[in-house]
Amino acid sequence: MEWMAWTTPTALFFGGIALILAGMTTWELRSPSILRRGLLPISTTRGDRLFIG
Repeated sequence: MEWMAWTTPTALFFGGIALILAGMTTWELRSPSILRRGLLPISTTRGDRLFIG
């Protein structure tokens, strides 16, 4: 990562985001989510709620 001039905290942050996305993808493939209506008056899935949050 030296060529990108990333610091360790920046690399850990984006690595964490990548792990969250991979985990959510695996969870969605194993157990497809259903649409729910929550606080916002829109129907959302698990991934939508993660993105909005």
